[in-house]
Amino acid sequence: LNVISLNGIITNIVKMTVKRQRPDSFYKTRTDADDSFRSFFSGHTSTTFALGTSNAILLSEAYPDKKNLIWFANLSLATATGYLRIAGDKHYSSDVFCGGIVGYFVAKYSHKKRDEEDTRLGFSFYEEHPTINLSFQL
Repeated sequence: LNVISLNGIITNIVKMTVKRQRPDSFYKTRTDADDSFRSFFSGHTSTTFALGTSNAILLSEAYPDKKNLIWFANLSLATATGYLRIAGDKHYSSDVFCGGIVGYFVAKYSHKKRDEEDTRLGFSFYEEHPTINLSFQL
C-alpha cells in the first residue's frame, strides 16, 4: 500500500506539473482527450516497476536461493509494460525511462523505511470526507 500510494502521488504531481503532450496527440494519430497532456512520466511504467521491485524484494527475502530469477522475472515484466506504452504511442522513451527509475527508487525507499518505520500512510475521515495522510522523514 505504501509503495503504490507514494508512487501514485509522485507520478500524478509530476504529470500535472509538467503537462507534456502524448505522442499520439502530438502526431494527430488520435483526437485529443482529457489525458493528452499527461505524458511525462509513464504512470503505468512507474507503477509496474514499483510493484515489481517491491515484489522482488519481498520474494528474495523468502526465497534467497531464487533471487536472480525473481528479480529477472519482475523487472522483465515491468520493462515489457514500458515497451508496450511506447509501442502503443502513449509515451516517448524518456517518459518510460524516467517512470521506471522513479518506480524502482520509490519501492527501494519504501522498503528501506519499512524497517525504520519513518514512513506512515493513513486513511481517515475529516467531517465525513475521506483523507489520505502520508508522512515520512528524510
